[in-house]
Amino acid sequence: MYGKHTFSVKVKEAISFMKTASPLSYSMALSLVTNINESPVSGANFNKSRIDLSLASCPEKYWCSSVILHEAIHFLQLKEDRYDYLSHDQAEFEANMEQLKYLEEVAAPTYVLSYLRSLIAAGSRHADINGDGVYDHRDYRLRRY
Repeated sequence: MYGKHTFSVKVKEAISFMKTASPLSYSMALSLVTNINESPVSGANFNKSRIDLSLASCPEKYWCSSVILHEAIHFLQLKEDRYDYLSHDQAEFEANMEQLKYLEEVAAPTYVLSYLRSLIAAGSRHADINGDGVYDHRDYRLRRY
């Protein structure tokens, strides 16, 4: 793990929580991802085989651990040779649904579940930061989460 002290503390807390609250999710995520790097924008960094994670994505252990799992799902999609065949919307929907199952399993607070459900309901529109109707690299660069 690479990041500033506050980031490292939050990520370690989230990983420790995941290990205790959902050992299967923990095992799956850590078998696919070997490094987590602090970054201004969160995402699965396939080129560097790591999760880039923003501090904004780690407000507390429930959301932070679920984002780690979400990004690990993208590594699983890649490992199973499905990532390139799925549309962005399909890949995100699948990762979001696994994230939701995890959050329900660990009894996340209602506001956390409601937030993720609102993202799922919005589809890829929530990520279309520049409002051009398409989620692409331009939106990714504008993100602050």
